[in-house]
Amino acid sequence: MVIEYGVAFALKLRDLNDAWVWANRAPEFKEQRQDRGEVEFLIGKVAYEDGKCDIALAQFREANQKSRGRVFVDSDPKYAAFLKAK
Repeated sequence: MVIEYGVAFALKLRDLNDAWVWANRAPEFKEQRQDRGEVEFLIGKVAYEDGKCDIALAQFREANQKSRGRVFVDSDPKYAAFLKAK
């Protein structure tokens, strides 16, 4: 959760460098959580905001598959719209 807050705070401040630092730490904790696509979604959000569409799309697709769409439910609708458009 700390990593999710770090990413959210950095994105709110539009500090993409810091957002990447936080997002790149997320896979370190993947083994300690049930793999439901949260890590991929987090990385996808940062990639989307940084204009790295190929990375965002790949991460969103994996997150969508693992979570069966659940990670998109309470998120900004622009992420789901981006996935659907591709």
